[in-house]
Parts: sequence; structure tokens; C-alpha cells
Amino acid sequence: MTIDHPFNALRLHERMKQWQMPERDSHWTRWINWASREELNQVERIVSWALSKHSRTADLKHLELASLVLVWSLSSSHQTLRDRATKALTTLFLVNSNIFIFLLEKLYDCDDPYVVERLYAAAFGACCIDQSSERLNVYSHEVFAKVFADKQPPVALLTRDYALGIIELANSKCALSEGINLEDCYHPLGSEPPTFGLIEDEVEKIAEERGGRKIFSSASSEWGDYGKYSIPGRVRNFLSTPLGSPKPVSKKELKRVFLEEVIQPYTERVEALEAFEKASSSNYSQAMFYVQSESDTAKKEATVLEEATVIARTRLESLLSEDELKRLSSDYLREGSGYEDFDSVDIQQCRLWITKRAYELGWNSELFPRDGYGTSNSRHENDLERIGKKYQRIALDEIQARLADNYWLLDGWPEEPCIYRYSHHDFRRNIEPTILPLEKQGHHFEKWMVEPIIELPKVAEENLKQWPFEEDPTLTIIEKLSRIDENKKAWSVLYEFNCSSEKYQGRRIGMHGMRYEEFRFLYCIFLKKGSARKLAEFLKENESIDVDSFKPREFTDGPYLREAYWRNTWESEKFSDSLWNGPEECTFAIPTVNYYWESHLDKSLPDGFSNYMPQKWFADELELSLSQNEPSKWLNKHGDVVIQAQEPFEHQTAVVIDDEALHDYVSKFDIEPMWVMIAERNTWPNGNNDESCWRRSESIVWRERGAWQKVAWNKDTKR
Repeated sequence: MTIDHPFNALRLHERMKQWQMPERDSHWTRWINWASREELNQVERIVSWALSKHSRTADLKHLELASLVLVWSLSSSHQTLRDRATKALTTLFLVNSNIFIFLLEKLYDCDDPYVVERLYAAAFGACCIDQSSERLNVYSHEVFAKVFADKQPPVALLTRDYALGIIELANSKCALSEGINLEDCYHPLGSEPPTFGLIEDEVEKIAEERGGRKIFSSASSEWGDYGKYSIPGRVRNFLSTPLGSPKPVSKKELKRVFLEEVIQPYTERVEALEAFEKASSSNYSQAMFYVQSESDTAKKEATVLEEATVIARTRLESLLSEDELKRLSSDYLREGSGYEDFDSVDIQQCRLWITKRAYELGWNSELFPRDGYGTSNSRHENDLERIGKKYQRIALDEIQARLADNYWLLDGWPEEPCIYRYSHHDFRRNIEPTILPLEKQGHHFEKWMVEPIIELPKVAEENLKQWPFEEDPTLTIIEKLSRIDENKKAWSVLYEFNCSSEKYQGRRIGMHGMRYEEFRFLYCIFLKKGSARKLAEFLKENESIDVDSFKPREFTDGPYLREAYWRNTWESEKFSDSLWNGPEECTFAIPTVNYYWESHLDKSLPDGFSNYMPQKWFADELELSLSQNEPSKWLNKHGDVVIQAQEPFEHQTAVVIDDEALHDYVSKFDIEPMWVMIAERNTWPNGNNDESCWRRSESIVWRERGAWQKVAWNKDTKR
């Protein structure tokens, strides 16, 4: 870190570039893997410094030296180090945007995909956090030049995704550098398809020649952890149909078209097909019976039915032309094909390709003796991984890029063949680059947003069974829908959870030790005007509201937080929800989202990250954007807060909207908001369920002609 020292980070960088990835991993990566786990180690000191406020006052030279150490730390298979180093680089890019350009010039041709991927991830994170035109213009220009300009981008799916994200964000903010054609950045991007036809024994010989079977055991079959849990989910949605061929049609659709074109126009054919289907069904049922019976009678009956099926099929086939016979076999009967609607790539061939490629990347037992020693065999607790696992991950990322360049992908709901676009499906993403580790520190608790806060009274043990029935939460639901902030401004609740509970003191007694609890959920939903009363009547008739029916829609480990909502990784439909057996005309819209990123997919966020937000369609209609500084707030074009959330704090959370903004929205889009409350007051005398008593309260509120309307009920369980 000393600027003029002959053995500073510049010397380290020169040494790293001299090695090829296997040699570098043998000497450097194995060392930092272990060193980073020691207390007060040098690598962690640099990471922590970069993430702290102290890095903001450093001069350019020291930032450059620190960034070189951090960028080479991205080669690590110690996930906590790699994730934290990525966020540390993002922080340095935010301190001085030129640091990314400095590193890009030195490492854009690095042969370690682990390093290159996270370099672009850190830059993408910096662009999402600071969306200034200057940064986006410069970064998009440099990224396009290094990744897409020569039409030979890295054969690495996530690297491409981060690079594309920088360019798309610049385009969405009208800051895209001149000369960039956005279409040149989308798949297909020209890599060769993976070569299949691999034989397991031949791949196994490669493992033996390299002196280690761990990669082979892990990835080559469904019996290995990687072959069972990681590979299938990433590749199974790629179809076997090349992109050069017409868009594939589902087998279900082929069957429908066959019936429509070949059978239904002709009465004789319809009757012949019905006879064949009836005979086939009887033959199948008898075959199932024959499996369980060896009697001569059963055998004779099975023979008769089989002959009847043959006769019926012969009759049907006699009515068809040669081309129609082929379609009968392939499109209607699906002979020679599986039960899936589309033919996917061969997962076992993908396993063998990944295994072979991992060895080809340079793993051998001489460079990596005792690889995996001291690591965990658990696929959940896998913070420190062997180098061979790193090469497996690189190979999996590569084959996905090759498949994306060459084959149709099954995506969406209902699933349709398409050309691959983004990495947010199938848990491909392995870090949340748009959230820094200290993101929520300093965010204070907005008490007004969750008032009235539930506070449990002191209840004597002899009165515990009567306590749930002393209050009716439905009586005050209307008052709970409005919140007043410190400036006397009115806000309406879009979502709330409020809870307070108490356990028995001291050593746990009973089944679970819980004594009593009270909670409430408030949900706001939108209906088309005139539908609220009908839905309320349906709910009142059933008097049983499912707590999951109206909860905020969940997005977990898919889109990144700060891709909201400029990128199409966030999917959203307005009136897409309905109740089972509910009125058809009462489809409703849930205006809020619960975003969550799990900690095992980003070790820099040990508690994960959650955020309540408006749905994309709602934010778009209100013309809102996510606050760059406070992700819990959404702003209009004037910079005013229109929607904000109180993140979970001591079992209380809420999402509220400016009262005037909601009123204007309701008028403009001709909708009716409805609020649903589910509340409970529970007691467990002696910490047991067998004496528990509770009141469940449910209520629905809406407005008609400016007046509040309400239906409510309680369900009491007394013992």
C-alpha cells in the first residue's frame, strides 16, 4: 500500500499477470483462502478499510493500490472474502469512478473468469447506486469497448449480464455513450455450442490422468452434489432446438393442430380415433390388472383387448395419407419422445461437459494437493470451497453462455420458447451487487408509521384464558388505516404487520414456553371500480381469510434491488390475483412487493436483505423512482416521497402512501382500494397448546360514495 515501495500492489499485479490461472490459484488463491480466515489478517484489513468511511478520504494512488489487492482477491474460492472484496471494490468505485477504468485497463484480458466476472459486478453495483450521467456515460463506453465491440464477449453468462446491465442502465438514463448499438449486446453472442456425445468412461480417464476424482465425483452424475443440485436447474430450461431453427412448438400444441387439421374436419376419422382411444384405454387398464394377476382368464382378456387396439389403429391409419400417418405417430401419439412438452438439452451430457471442462481449465493434483482439505462437505455451509469447485462453477457459467448463444430457452409462465436475455431466473445469480454491507445502518425507526403499536398489558395467570376476548380489534380498523407523520401529513397504509408476544420467564416450561401474543396484518388491494362490495360479500359468506391471499408479492434471489424498475428483470401484472372459487369479476391487484436476498447467495450480507416496495406497475403508473440514498423510499419527479416503508423492527413493519397521491391515483385509474385485516389474540397457559385460547378477527373495509363500509367477524376458541 506504500506508493513508492518496490514490493507494493503494482509488483503484486505484475506477478499475478505472469502466471496462468492454475499456477496463480496454486500459489496465490490457496494462500488468500487460508489467510483471510485468520484473525486480523492483512487481506481482511484492506477489505474492511475499503468498505469503511476512511477510504473516502484516501488519495488516488492509495485507492489504486488497494483496488489491485482487492481485484486479485476476487480469485478466491472463499466466498465471504470474494463477496466482501466485490463490495469493497464497489465502494472504491463510488469514491472515485476512475478506479474502475484503472482496473479495467489492467485486467480486461485476465484469464481468470472469477476475477473478470466480479470486476464487472462491482462496476454494475456502483452504477446502480450512483446513477450519475457522467459515470454511466464513461462506464458504458469502456464496457462496450472491452466486452461487446469486437463481437467476441467472454463466454461467461454472469459477466455478460453485468456488462449488459451497465449499458442498459446508461441507455435508460439517456446517458449511453455514442456509437453503442444496444442490440449488439444481447444474445446470441456468437460462441460455439458445447460439444456433446461425451462418454463417461473417457471423462473419468481425464480425472485419473489429472490425479484427482473430486471434480468427477461431484459433477459427472446425479450422484454427486454438483451434478444433482447445481447443474440440472441451470440447464434444463435450454431446449435441444438450435436458434437457427424455427421457434419450437409444444407437443401439446402439435397435438391440437393435428386434431384440428387432420381429424376434426372428417366425421369418419373422428369416429375412428374415438374407437382407437377407447380400445387403448381399455387395453391399458387390463394391462395394469394383468401385472397383478397371472390367471389364464386375465391373459386371454388382455390378448383380446390388445388385438382390438391393433384393429382400431389399423382402421384409423387406413383413413390417413402417408404424411398424416407420420403426424399421427409424432404429433398425436408422441411415439419415440418423452412426456415433456418440449425436448430439453441432455442434462447428463451437460454434467460430463462441465466435468471435462473443469479439468481442462488446469486442475491437477500436483498444483492442488489435498484440495478441499479443511472445507465443508455440506452444500449449505460451503463458505470455503476447494479450487476444483471453483473450476466447476466457471465451467457451469461457460456452458450456460454457450447454450444461450445457440439454443432456445423455455421461460415465463406459461412457459414459452424464447431467446435468453437475463440471469435472474433459476438462481443463477450469486451476489447482490447493488446493496452494500452497511446499507441499513443509520436508518432510524419511524415510529409513526407503525402506530398504534401493539403493547401487551400485564395479565395475571388466572385471567390469561379470558384475555383474548376482552377486546375486539375489528372495532378500530378504520382508525388504523391512516397514519400521521411528524409534519402532520396524512398517509394511508398499503401493508402492515404489527406483533407483540411474551414468553414465560426463566427456564422454558411446557411445549414452547410462549405465554401470550397479539398481532395484526393490514393489506390494501385494488379492485376495478364497483367490485369491492361483491368481494366483501364473498369473504363475509365464507368467514375464513387466508393470510397469504393478500400479502405482498415476493421476489427472492431474482432481480436485484436497484434494477427496480429500469430493467425487465422485474415482472409485474396488475389485475392478476383472484381467490379460489371467488367471483370471476373480482380479480384484484396487490400494490406492494416484498423483496428479499438470502445470505447464502451473498456472504457480505450475513442477515440477507429485505425491502418492501411498490409493484412495478404501481410505481410506473405513479411515475415513481427508487430513492438512490434510501431504498425504503419512492420519489416522484419533483423528489417528494410518495411511498415509504418501515423495515421490520421488533416485529413491526409497514408500507404507506401519501394520502393525496392515493386519492388522485384512485380517481385517475378508476379503481377501488379495499383493506383487509387479519388479527389474533392468543394465549398458551403453562406454555402448552392443549389449553390455548384465542380470538381471530377478520375485517374488510372500503369506501362507497365517500362513506366507509365495513364487514367484520370474530372466531373465538375458548377452553
